[in-house]
Amino acid sequence: MLEGLGGPKGGEAQWSLYLLAAGGLFGLIAVGFSIRAAFWIPRARKFGGASAAIHLACSWLLLAAGISGEGVREAEWTVLLLCVAGDISKSVAAVSGYVDWDVPICIEYVLSRFNGLVMEVLGVAVIVPNAIYPGSYQYSKLVFAGDVVAALLAIVLKLGFFDVEPVDAECHAVRRSQFAAVLFLHLNPFTLFGMCGSGAGIPLLLDAAGRFGESAETRFAQQVVCTASFVTWASLTATKLLHKPISSPPIHRAKTIIQGVGAAACLAPLVVPVFSDFTTLVYIVVINALIVVGQLVLPTAQPGRWGTMSRLRRTHSAETTRDDTSAVSEFAVGVGMMSLPAEPQDARVSDPWTARSAPGDDRSPRKRRHSSGFIGF
Repeated sequence: MLEGLGGPKGGEAQWSLYLLAAGGLFGLIAVGFSIRAAFWIPRARKFGGASAAIHLACSWLLLAAGISGEGVREAEWTVLLLCVAGDISKSVAAVSGYVDWDVPICIEYVLSRFNGLVMEVLGVAVIVPNAIYPGSYQYSKLVFAGDVVAALLAIVLKLGFFDVEPVDAECHAVRRSQFAAVLFLHLNPFTLFGMCGSGAGIPLLLDAAGRFGESAETRFAQQVVCTASFVTWASLTATKLLHKPISSPPIHRAKTIIQGVGAAACLAPLVVPVFSDFTTLVYIVVINALIVVGQLVLPTAQPGRWGTMSRLRRTHSAETTRDDTSAVSEFAVGVGMMSLPAEPQDARVSDPWTARSAPGDDRSPRKRRHSSGFIGF
């Protein structure tokens, strides 16, 4: 696909390698993942069949456009809209309960894969594009300083991800409810998209600063970097609201406030057009650093009041997790800065989504499907 994009007409010519490879990729996804899962797992046949139909339709559109060389743009937009609309429709149907989507996914596996993908994108999309050789520019000192600042941004982002992600899997959004799990899965692409935008915009800022000095001002590059940083922290703010508080709900919500205010502050260079390209980069890195410093310092403000992780672990066995309705309300409460209702302390687990099977549990596998660490869509 990448080689085909460099072909005639930007990969949109007849028998384009890009279109043929993209069509083949969607076909492989349909056969190798959706159809295979639907064939071997009876519980996943509805969801797998719907996914396979969408992927096969996308494959047919791209292959037809590549063979004929006509309607390429229309086919690409149709594939994009079909994938997005299909994904949203399946998620809405799963959460609403109108369709019994039941796909067994190991929660720990999903979390490890997501965390690994974040590290990969952080390295490939942020660090690698910003490794620019200063000796090729007139203002080499600015480029070298920009390389250092970009590296600091990658470190700061990783520290921020560490704080957003709960240290205990029991507090993760995928353990709370089906709504929280589905919303978490859909917020993750926005986080990755924001990181990729930062990696694409920062080299443009450094290139302009290296050629024209501190007074260089490239509005497009500034818009890309500022908007990407805003999207990253806005999605992380919403993701943290979905997670269960580790030690104290007030501190948990205070951290989301810091992240939300920091995300809005990233847009300042777009509102006040007095920033040069280099100062825009420095400003964005400083804002990101302030957000992370606030995340790390806030829990130590009153340690005696908020308790410790050991106390949380001792009380975990006696706590009950919320159902879909309460997860939605807490997400809205976190956004609206209202007080949350008290946590129910009944030792009996009432939500089958996050329940664990007790020894000697004689429930049927169908009723116990969420107890074994699986996500059902």
